[in-house]
Amino acid sequence: MLTSRCGVRCWGYHAFGAIGDGTTTNRPTPARVVGLQSGVVAISAGGLFACAVNANGVAKCWGFNGSGQVGDGSTVNRLVPAQVRGLRSQVAAVTASNDHIRARMTDGSLRCWGSNTHGELGDGTRTDRHTPVAERTRSARLSRAKTYQHGPLDPAGPTHR
Repeated sequence: MLTSRCGVRCWGYHAFGAIGDGTTTNRPTPARVVGLQSGVVAISAGGLFACAVNANGVAKCWGFNGSGQVGDGSTVNRLVPAQVRGLRSQVAAVTASNDHIRARMTDGSLRCWGSNTHGELGDGTRTDRHTPVAERTRSARLSRAKTYQHGPLDPAGPTHR
């Protein structure tokens, strides 16, 4: 959730750090995401992870990172937001899917990272990417993505939308 002061709060199932508060404790009410109390202009939640963009165009992601969807060059789950490597300060928006991310850059190009099992990153391969790669189509549109709702706590885990 984006607050009135442009901060981020998350809640719900939290086994892999998807809340971003530095713990893995499930949260039935909104918790502050570490380092994102203000200045955030866009957020998107995927399957057990989330990403935010600040007013300076910097993208940060946190949570489950099994396919590199945090974009920090690793597959280590992140309990707090980590800056996405290689994007500097040129991100306009992000869209999270179940296990990958698309970032629309200020020049209209797309950068993608995470799972690429079916070629969903658009780089002509089926190799998971742990840091952003350019989408070859150079489309300026963000895809409609399936996301997981980090809303009311469900003991069975996140609910698919």
